Amino acid sequence: QRIQDLLLLIRSYQYLLDTHNISSIIILSHPTAEWEDQILINVGRQKGVEVRIIGKFSLSFFKAKLLAWIKLLAREPYYIFPILHAKLRGRLRSQRPGISANEIALQLCLPHDKFVEEHVLVMKALKELGYDPVALLWRASPAAAKFQQEGLWAEELETFVPLSSVGAAPYRVWLTWRQARRRRAQFLSHPGLHYRNIALGPLLWPSVVAFFWEELAQRYRLWQAARHYFRSHAPRAIRLWGGGILAEGRIVLKSLNGRPRPLLFLWVGAAVEDPYYEPPAQALFLAAGENQKNYLERLGVPARR
Repeated sequence: QRIQDLLLLIRSYQYLLDTHNISSIIILSHPTAEWEDQILINVGRQKGVEVRIIGKFSLSFFKAKLLAWIKLLAREPYYIFPILHAKLRGRLRSQRPGISANEIALQLCLPHDKFVEEHVLVMKALKELGYDPVALLWRASPAAAKFQQEGLWAEELETFVPLSSVGAAPYRVWLTWRQARRRRAQFLSHPGLHYRNIALGPLLWPSVVAFFWEELAQRYRLWQAARHYFRSHAPRAIRLWGGGILAEGRIVLKSLNGRPRPLLFLWVGAAVEDPYYEPPAQALFLAAGENQKNYLERLGVPARR
């Protein structure tokens, strides 16, 4: 996604400079737009356009920068607290359902009502067919009570995060970061990372850094939680978040490596024509009606799936 955004911005900036014959650019700097500003600076210089930056050393700039650092430092406690809270709730819970041979898991990573409602409908239908559906929640704890109100079961994956990974995750991130940093120069000058005479490496590196320090630790914890869950659970089928395309779904799928692979399924809630959409390689799609069925077939999904 970041690469796509970068290429689109380069093309847009080049188009604007060429179309309007711009000879000078003045940038009012702000920390929240540093990445976009740097792209414009690089494009302007490549086109021979004079670029001036205003406000980079102002007090408001430094205050915003300090706030960004505070948010970064607070990110780990922000992620860890819900995990510890969920584990405590799990210990206090009076009963848990037994492990079922007919379990069907549905991953949910947002607690919004529209997602909960569609999961409830599918889970109730599966329950009527004799299956035992369970919602696997990640960062969606508020949804647990909504499923329980409907007589359905939900498991918070946070309760399966090993306590050891709470502290191990930042350490593993740091070890991996050390290896990545050694290859920084190679990344910045990689001959394949060029587009329209613009070096992409320096523009992508901030995103690499952000991934390490903002996302990687939590992804490791999700992977560990899913691994621990599937040690005692062997669902017959699973619906991955985002069909396995989004990061959370891919991580849960990878946690199944070395284990019997359950049937992967996905449902389509709307038949919106999208020329860029490619259906994920699921084994089974659930269509709500003829429109959805015809839509999937037009995308190349065989009728038997």
